[in-house]
Amino acid sequence: MGNKHSIASESKIENNVFTLYVMNCDNTNFFPENKAKNVAKYGDNKLTVTMEYNGARKSISTRFVKRAIWERGVFQFDLDSSFSKDFTLSLSTDASGLKWLDKPLSMDDLSENTIHQIVFRSNEIENELDGASASAPSADSVTLNIFYTTKLFDIYYDDSNNSNNNNTLDIDSKLLLNTRWTNSQKRSLIFRENIDQLEDGDLILYCGESGMSDLIRDRFYRPWSHVGIVVKAYPFHKKGEPRSTEKETYVLESVGKENIKDPFRTRQSLTGINLFKLSDRIVEYEGYCVQALRHPTPLSTEQRERLLTAAFEVHGSRAPFDVFQAGILMLERLNLWNIQSNYAVFCSELVAIMLFRCGLLPDELYKPANTDPGECSDFPCFGGVHNSPMFLKYDV
Repeated sequence: MGNKHSIASESKIENNVFTLYVMNCDNTNFFPENKAKNVAKYGDNKLTVTMEYNGARKSISTRFVKRAIWERGVFQFDLDSSFSKDFTLSLSTDASGLKWLDKPLSMDDLSENTIHQIVFRSNEIENELDGASASAPSADSVTLNIFYTTKLFDIYYDDSNNSNNNNTLDIDSKLLLNTRWTNSQKRSLIFRENIDQLEDGDLILYCGESGMSDLIRDRFYRPWSHVGIVVKAYPFHKKGEPRSTEKETYVLESVGKENIKDPFRTRQSLTGINLFKLSDRIVEYEGYCVQALRHPTPLSTEQRERLLTAAFEVHGSRAPFDVFQAGILMLERLNLWNIQSNYAVFCSELVAIMLFRCGLLPDELYKPANTDPGECSDFPCFGGVHNSPMFLKYDV
């Protein structure tokens, strides 16, 4: 039951039509505590968005999990001769007792090629008294992130990856439509402006497409299957090259086999703890979505130094990716089963260790061997339910 894309989004994506993406649903207010029974409460239900435009009606669904993400949640409609700009979005679920008001919208009120937060309120609440907003939703409201365009393939198009090289995003634009040539051609929206905002200790959340990724999402009722942490450092300096005066943004991860190279290693490690340049990693990543969760308050100088020290300490240890730990997490969430090991490290275990080492994760929450990727987003240091992840990449 992974977040597979709907029938509507499996058809060929066209240009010069009205294209609207329903990217994710911020519904954290329905999951008041980070307890397994609450997080799993709606896991067997679906969230469905229906769009009506110019007499046509289409629907797409995803699983009702915490901070649900649609995999290529796309609507496409032919533009009529009068170029009607009005449309309606409806949000529904098969979970008992939940219903939201329909949302009439207009292209005139929404900037093209920009993510917009659309709040859906419960039928039981008077709109004028609700006071709900994207930053402060009511108890029964949720927020959808949507993105629309009428010329999808004209978005700052870049096909520099066609040669199968791992190229850096080196053009000055807020938004990039990048083509990746892997097993099949894929196009992704790359949110360059969001990438440039990231700082030390921010969380990188990945939505993978493998069978193991589906199992992790299904078992833990969140959309992410992998996680890393941002580290800013001076790039590796080679003899004869000018010395950099500015730090670059990297992501520290414990990974299985990857094609991208760790620039701090002279010989590539195929598995384990690696530092990747974040912009390269996002372009290379074969999953359908990458998000980031920022710290509400920037890390102090001491916390940054502790993070950097810990990062290169674990990086130097070359501990392999812990496949066994991933399997144990899948089988059972008992402390007896999950034993912390310095020999091999699972992705979310590494993130928990790093946050603890720089003083952001308290002793009572420090159980790295029992932490799954989605749980990292619920750590108090990331600000709770009103701090929403931002998109870095979304497959279209």
